[in-house]
Amino acid sequence: MARPTTIEAIEKTYSFQKKLFNQVIEKYNAIRQLSPVVSSNLNTISSRSHRLSYTMVDYLIDVEHACTAALENKPQLHGAFAQLVADDPVDLQLAKQVIRSVATVFNSRNLDPAIYFLKYRRGRGERHE
Repeated sequence: MARPTTIEAIEKTYSFQKKLFNQVIEKYNAIRQLSPVVSSNLNTISSRSHRLSYTMVDYLIDVEHACTAALENKPQLHGAFAQLVADDPVDLQLAKQVIRSVATVFNSRNLDPAIYFLKYRRGRGERHE
């Protein structure tokens, strides 16, 4: 991502980064709440699966690796990141530093859930065949 030069461009870039960070963390938290053990559902009306799939596990791992890489040389941000993931209050400046660091890596690794899971729907399947 190119470095913005104006205040408006900086705000636009941060807005994009914050949106991406929130989407990834929201999906990450939703997947973490799924159970790997699933019982049968005889209700045919409900077609949505609530089981943990290989793709979802891959996503969790990819997000965790991206966060580790983004915060590797910034130990002061690890606690703030954990608070953001848990939706706890965080100092605004620390939150901005975490979001900028982590969202940049999320973007470079295509971890936006809409992009990431589209690859699998189109038959990527290279990990578990």
